[in-house]
This record gives sequence, structure tokens and C-alpha cells, in this order.
Amino acid sequence: MGLFDFLKQKKGAGFDNWHAETDLDKFSGIGQAEIESYVSRIDDEIYEFVILTPPEPVDGCDTFVIYKDGGLKMEFSIKGDHNMNKVYAKSGLTQADAVSIVLDMANKGTIPALDTLEALGTVTDPKKKWLDMKISLHDLN
Repeated sequence: MGLFDFLKQKKGAGFDNWHAETDLDKFSGIGQAEIESYVSRIDDEIYEFVILTPPEPVDGCDTFVIYKDGGLKMEFSIKGDHNMNKVYAKSGLTQADAVSIVLDMANKGTIPALDTLEALGTVTDPKKKWLDMKISLHDLN
């Protein structure tokens, strides 16, 4: 089954009021087609990353990033205690894997089980960390 066949099976995702920020621009009111495009453009190295923010936290995840690190990688920011967010990652994803995870977040309100994710640590502002990380990588090139 190809990526587009897989995506056809997943129509009707609930992306109302999601927001996205790439290394090139910010978008509001994105939909499923934009999510699919972001994942494809990251895999093709047109975008370096996309930070996605659902209108309400999904399983405690208030924001997450998708970028390429070998395969596609997703990092999830989970609200923690004392204004600290725990960051978890899932690596080695295909386009279909990444899209499936985002669709599950939108449709089912779930993220991957924490025991399937790598714990990366805690930060107060993961979005700033992700933007700074990409700015640093960009400056090295």
C-alpha cells in the first residue's frame, strides 16, 4: 500500500484550529492536506521542520515537532509539573508512520504510548528549544 492509498483511508481527520510553524512560515487553521504536505516536504528536505499545535492538548501533548534526522523524527511536549514539559521522541518514521500518528492525534485524541517513546528530558519552552536547535543547525551550513 502506497502513502496516498493509506491517506485515502484516513479521511475526515479533525484538524480544526490546529496551527503550524515551519522554518519558513506560520500557518493557522490548517487541515489534513497541509499535514500531509508538511510531512512530505520535510522528508524531501524542502522544510527543515514543522511545529504543530492542536487547539487543545492531546494526551497532555500541547505541541510537537516533526523533522528529518535520518528518517523522520517526532518530538512530543507533554505538560509536566512546575511549568516543565517532558519531551519524548519517536525516531525512524516513514511518511506514512508520521501521518498516521498525527491522524491518530486528531481523530482519536491519542499520542503513541509513552513506553514506545524515548524520553529526552524536560524543558520550560520546547517550542523555543526546537526553533533554537534548527537556527543553530542552519547557521552551521
